[in-house]
Amino acid sequence: AQEDLGDDATLNDSDRDSHDAPLLSTTAQMSARKADYDTLVSQTTARISGTGIALGYFAGIVALILTIVPVTKMGGSTLALRLAIFASGVWWAVFTIPAWAWLPSASEVRPDVQSWSFWREVRAAWKRLGQMLRWTEIKRLNHTFRFLGAWFLLSDGFTTITSTALLFGKTQLHMSASALILVGLLVNASGIAGALIWPRIQRFFGLSNKRIVIILVILCSLIPLYGCLGFLPVFRQNIPDNDLLTAARFGGLTTQGEMFGLAVFFGVVYGAFQAYARALYAEIIPPAEAARWYALYSITDKSSSFVGPLVVGLIADVTGNIRYAFFFLVAMIWIAVPLLSVVNVDQGREDAR
Repeated sequence: AQEDLGDDATLNDSDRDSHDAPLLSTTAQMSARKADYDTLVSQTTARISGTGIALGYFAGIVALILTIVPVTKMGGSTLALRLAIFASGVWWAVFTIPAWAWLPSASEVRPDVQSWSFWREVRAAWKRLGQMLRWTEIKRLNHTFRFLGAWFLLSDGFTTITSTALLFGKTQLHMSASALILVGLLVNASGIAGALIWPRIQRFFGLSNKRIVIILVILCSLIPLYGCLGFLPVFRQNIPDNDLLTAARFGGLTTQGEMFGLAVFFGVVYGAFQAYARALYAEIIPPAEAARWYALYSITDKSSSFVGPLVVGLIADVTGNIRYAFFFLVAMIWIAVPLLSVVNVDQGREDAR
């Protein structure tokens, strides 16, 4: 037998161990491979989401450029702003056509569906929403709903920062309509950069989607916090409050130049936040039910959209100074951080599966 084996008869111990090793990997090896797989899926989801957000911001830049034409030609009049709003409606109508033509129909996705009824689908959608919000479902997917609680605050906080900053620039910094449109262009342009750059930062440092989201939230809170610095005496001279704007020195969001700089910073953060919030949510929802869970994601977003503007409006009316609203925005964003920190992505992923 040794003669038939030839050189193979002199196999060392390590070779014998490799040949005698079990076909199935050990539990530790399988766990490590599963962790590597989950990490790769997370990074890939974030990259795809970032690319989609970047494309959306690019389209926003094109639309804004188109609206600048009537605004600048007509001196920023009310009619010019109405035409800009009308152009945005036309934009939505035109680009609804490719979606209608190219997205698969219900019969293509589900061959068993013979007929489609609008009202039947509406009733079924509300029924499914009620089932998703049952207490038993919330307990089963508690990490998913913890994230939705944080998203309820953050989505409203981010959008309120945008509206408050524009209103602040108009009323306190006396920025023209063209300057405010330029702010929008800067946010969109830097949003493209943020959505594409942050996935590279994630891969370089080996950060999870959850860690990136928390970092972005903290960075965004620096914007209203910077606006709060405008109350400090170091950023103003000894003059009456009603003359503060004209005599304020640079710092604390007291000049138009700062508004442009913060627009770039906000765009880099907000573009990445939109991408990573969706990517993180994708990890902790049932894989085969993405449509209805992202519908709940949008419902959570829209249902909170009135809270921030309402509180900001009340603060501005009571105090007569919209700058006080920056304190509220800082608190609103920071409250969401503890909710995010208790989201266990690994457990949430397993529960969703």
